[in-house]
Amino acid sequence: MLPDDANFHGDSIAKFLRFLSEGLNGLNTITWDSVRIHLAEPVRNYLSTTGDIVTETFPPNAPNLNPVDSVWSYIKYARLPNYTPYDLFELRRKLTTELRRLQRHPDLLFSFISRTGLNPVETASRTNTGSP
Repeated sequence: MLPDDANFHGDSIAKFLRFLSEGLNGLNTITWDSVRIHLAEPVRNYLSTTGDIVTETFPPNAPNLNPVDSVWSYIKYARLPNYTPYDLFELRRKLTTELRRLQRHPDLLFSFISRTGLNPVETASRTNTGSP
C-alpha cells in the first residue's frame, strides 16, 4: 500500500514491474485493466526494454473478468461487513491483515480466478507454446 494521500502513477507501476521482473524467472503475463497508469509512458518504456513481461488488458467495463474485484468484494462483504475503523491507520492495518490472510488460502484465491471463467494455466501454455 502507498502512504496516505498518495496515488500510483506511471513511474510507480514501472518500478513495480521491475520488482516483479527481478523476483520472478521466465516469461510472466500481467493481466490488468486499461486505466491510464497501466498505459503511461514510463510503463511503455519499461516494457519495451524487457522481454520477460507480457501484458494482457481486460476489455473495458468487464469487472466480472477481473479476479481482483472479487478479492475486494470478498474482503468488503464477507470479512468486514459493517466494519467501521476508528481512523485510516486502523483501516490500513485491518486490510493488510485480511490480504495476508488470503495469501494463506490459495484455494480461495484460485476461486476468484475460476469465477471469471478464464483459465490462466491454459492461456499461459498457449502463450508459451505459440499455439492459438
